[in-house]
Amino acid sequence: MRTLYLFPIQFPYTRFGECFLEEELKYTSKCFDRVVIIPLRKEVPNQKPLCDNCTVEKPLMDNKYSLIVKSIFNWSVFRMMLPEFFKEKVFLDKRKFFVFARGYAESNVIMNSKSVRRIGKSLSPNDVCYFYWGKWSNIISVFWKGRCHLVSRFHGTGDLWEDIYNEYFPLRKKVLDALDKAVFISKSGEQYFQEKYPNCKTLYSPLGSVSVGVPPKVNDGIVRVVSCSTIIPLKRVDLIFHSLNLLDDMKIEWTHIGGAIVGDDSLYKSLEEDIAANKKEHLQINLVGSLSHEKVMQYYAEHPFDVFMNMSTSEGVPVSIMEALSCNIAIVATNVGGTSEVVTPKTGVLVSSNPTTQEVADAVRRCVNADFSPRKFWEEHFDAEKNYQSFADFLYSIQ
Repeated sequence: MRTLYLFPIQFPYTRFGECFLEEELKYTSKCFDRVVIIPLRKEVPNQKPLCDNCTVEKPLMDNKYSLIVKSIFNWSVFRMMLPEFFKEKVFLDKRKFFVFARGYAESNVIMNSKSVRRIGKSLSPNDVCYFYWGKWSNIISVFWKGRCHLVSRFHGTGDLWEDIYNEYFPLRKKVLDALDKAVFISKSGEQYFQEKYPNCKTLYSPLGSVSVGVPPKVNDGIVRVVSCSTIIPLKRVDLIFHSLNLLDDMKIEWTHIGGAIVGDDSLYKSLEEDIAANKKEHLQINLVGSLSHEKVMQYYAEHPFDVFMNMSTSEGVPVSIMEALSCNIAIVATNVGGTSEVVTPKTGVLVSSNPTTQEVADAVRRCVNADFSPRKFWEEHFDAEKNYQSFADFLYSIQ
């Protein structure tokens, strides 16, 4: 029997996050006798429905009281990380110290978990451990090297680029040495690692999205713009509003899908107040609020849009943009992370990483007046069926 051990953050206890993993799992699960999912924590109480050969372990950080106890000490983690604390002079840099402390605590929790210990003892050489993110859980690979095959994806914000931690990430060199393959969703991410860690064994394997079809455009003189994200500083939804507000010679309908971060609606309320005080007559706004991934895709299928906007300060390769491309929507987005791999002269307009409202407004105008082929580009590069089948074949073929 060959088993795939999958380590996500919240899947399948998720409503919004890691939604694209659900589609990928439909393909990877067919290549293995069984799939065991070991999430770190829950986003929602109930899990998504899974394939028949999939089972789910109790989330590793499910109990906040045991979490505190388990995070304090694990001898294997302590012995592995202590030399790095001094070698990298972590104690001299606040950002390094922060990521070290978090990595240390979360690694303790993971390695103190009964289910992780049990799985570690039962591994066979043909099994595959697949870490969906390039942080925290994939530190297990350092301790399980040689017991099975080890693969980790690296996305972008938080788990790939190291500049936010002053070019440091706990045990990264040891993790990369243990992995059979480091898998990147962007070519820029793979190149970054190849330059920084030349001995790292890499693979470029993009994510993808599922098509819901292309609704017919409405030619009534209104430019329909859509954006989709949680309203947090990283996404700069306010920049979208103020940029569209400048285009007062056009009739624009802007729809934003996504609500406040759980437990903090201050930024959402601030956006509402900003709109109420400053919106011009040419701009109609629909704040739809939070929708499940399934309902987001249904919304796209039922509502035609001309432009999709993403003003993130940091990205991997946004699946939200892939989904818009599949609906034949042109894109305006910031040139950050791997976004330039989905926003090309064939699909839309890139703006600088920290654009002015005028720069964004000009880009929207260019986008409206240009003739792009987003759907064709999506079919060639980001069709989930093609990309996830290819990745599933790779996981199964590891020897």
